[in-house]
Amino acid sequence: MSKSLSSSLSPSLSPSEGYGLYTKGDYATLPTNNNDLETNYTEAQEVLVSTRNQSGVGQTGTSQHIVHQFKNFLGSKTVCEIEWEGKTTLTPVTSTIYLQVYNQDTSLWETVDSNSTWQQDINFELSKKILDTTDYKDGSNVISVRVYQLAIGLEQTLTTDYFEILETLTYTDKYTDLSTSYNEMYPEGFLLLEDGNYFLLEDGVGKILLESGTIENALYTRKYPPLKERSHSRVVTPDVY
Repeated sequence: MSKSLSSSLSPSLSPSEGYGLYTKGDYATLPTNNNDLETNYTEAQEVLVSTRNQSGVGQTGTSQHIVHQFKNFLGSKTVCEIEWEGKTTLTPVTSTIYLQVYNQDTSLWETVDSNSTWQQDINFELSKKILDTTDYKDGSNVISVRVYQLAIGLEQTLTTDYFEILETLTYTDKYTDLSTSYNEMYPEGFLLLEDGNYFLLEDGVGKILLESGTIENALYTRKYPPLKERSHSRVVTPDVY
């Protein structure tokens, strides 16, 4: 089951399940380490960006790098999905916005997504699914993520409306030896893979997990809308591996 790993808690708490520390600032030279930035999000601001509400937390900058940084506890999780949503007063066409994750092994920030085509003052998303978090967790099992843009010309504002790190469960190995073809039953040409109470539809591009028993055990990711219903089971969500 996918769930949030980024609940808002006081930064004074030691890293544990639900821990998050969000900071922001503007810098002439982009920081090369993952030290906390100059201004902490307030607890109210962390709560604000935990939902998609079109009312976010802004950071201004003039001819400097505008940065939002997010630290979250992952614990033993080895797979996660990072989601950021926000907007800027300076179109990314003029100055690209980057989503980066800090690699604890190399001590370098890695760009995992970016936007150089969107308009100013309109929300957009940056996201990345990390299939192995080993190199990105520090000794306390905390991952560091940041979003930044170089402000050009007049004062600009980069706003975070939503940030979350989702735990993502994968079933690739689970279904390896359990495939059964149902092409005659489903003229769309889907391959149905079955295991216990779960069904997996594969169309050669992505896989869709269905749930035929209890919804509590179902894998879902709210980023994607539900698909069409079928008589034998209900579609919970699509998910691409």
